[in-house]
Amino acid sequence: MADKSKILNKERLQRERFLAAQRGDKATKDALVEENIGLVHKWARRYYRYAQTIPTIDYEDIFLEGVYGLLKAIDKYKPQKGSFSTYATIWIKQSIRRFLQKEKAQLKGRGYLPVQEEDEEQMTLEDIPLEELIPSLDIRELEQKIHHAEIPQRSKDILKMYFLEGLSLREIGEKIGLSKERVRQLIKEDGRKVLEE
Repeated sequence: MADKSKILNKERLQRERFLAAQRGDKATKDALVEENIGLVHKWARRYYRYAQTIPTIDYEDIFLEGVYGLLKAIDKYKPQKGSFSTYATIWIKQSIRRFLQKEKAQLKGRGYLPVQEEDEEQMTLEDIPLEELIPSLDIRELEQKIHHAEIPQRSKDILKMYFLEGLSLREIGEKIGLSKERVRQLIKEDGRKVLEE
């Protein structure tokens, strides 16, 4: 019984911290950022490896965009949205991808950047525009949509790995024995069905 009480107290304290941060308590917000900064570094490192074709960008640029995503996640998070780290990951990835997409578009427009496909994810929201819609959903709501969707179980597993666990296309492909491109197609096709239901 004491353990349950401890868990409830911890959850209540966490709720209060997010509420305080959202009401403008700078010290609490700074503490939440500090506690979750490792998540930003994780995704900044991953995207930096695939942004080498963009000469105007360095690691700090990508990291800073990830921090903006984390700040948005803190501002919008509600406990019923599920795990904060899962929710924050969605915002961090979206913020970084939007930034990279914008930089690439500007350089291509000036003729500085050759048109070529990246080795990993394309890092654009043109390819999988679903991500624009994802942060507006509660994590639990998204999980339920995937669970009840009329799509094959394999597609459900792929969507969970991509949107809820933050795995890359390549990581998912290696896990289930599909090519990266096939994983991309399934996310695009079945993800849209899930969001439109």
